[in-house]
Amino acid sequence: MRSPARLYGKEEVAEEPRVFKTKSKNAQEAHEAIRPTSAAVTPAEVEGKIDHDLYRLYALIWKRAVASQMALAVFDTVAADMLAGPDGPDRHLLRATGSTLVKPGYISVYQEGTDDAKDDEESHSLPPLNEGDTVDLLSLTAAQHFTEPPPRYSEASLVKALEEHGIGRPSTYATIISTLQDREYVEMDNRRFVPTDIGKIVNRFLTEHFHRYVEYGFTAAMEDELDAVSRGE
Repeated sequence: MRSPARLYGKEEVAEEPRVFKTKSKNAQEAHEAIRPTSAAVTPAEVEGKIDHDLYRLYALIWKRAVASQMALAVFDTVAADMLAGPDGPDRHLLRATGSTLVKPGYISVYQEGTDDAKDDEESHSLPPLNEGDTVDLLSLTAAQHFTEPPPRYSEASLVKALEEHGIGRPSTYATIISTLQDREYVEMDNRRFVPTDIGKIVNRFLTEHFHRYVEYGFTAAMEDELDAVSRGE
């Protein structure tokens, strides 16, 4: 990590190599991580020397790999309490919160959803305030929100749900998704899975007549037992 230390400063790099435990109990960890062979070869050094798409891919891999070994980002969180209205029972307590980045750490290298993050930072930044200051109300906006049902699964969120329930293995996730589509149980709408009439009928039939075998727990337990067999247990 000497190269990142030169680029971003020694204080932004983790003091010790950071090791992360897998979040999925089904992770077989049979493959080497996708990472640059040398952190010294920065994206800037290969830009223009390789295809643009390959450069973008390398930059993504390099940034994520290097960011994983950087120090944690540190934020200062500030809360300002303000009393609004005349003295008496009609007075209301309003609170505004904001955060300031003190130490960038891994954010110096890579941050997911950068554009959204910038918007969030701007909308949550507070002006300098001192205790006892009087502030003027410049505008008042009424916002209406409605509860919404959980979003339909995308490929990524479906794989995450399979991992959480212990169903399938990394090598079978793609097959599960392709089977759902090949048998026309689902169709894609705006990158989300929508059950077809066939899919609903099959789901209803299996749930009513083979409830035990389509439960999350049954499938997860069976796959755990198969893993134990493969380990010779």
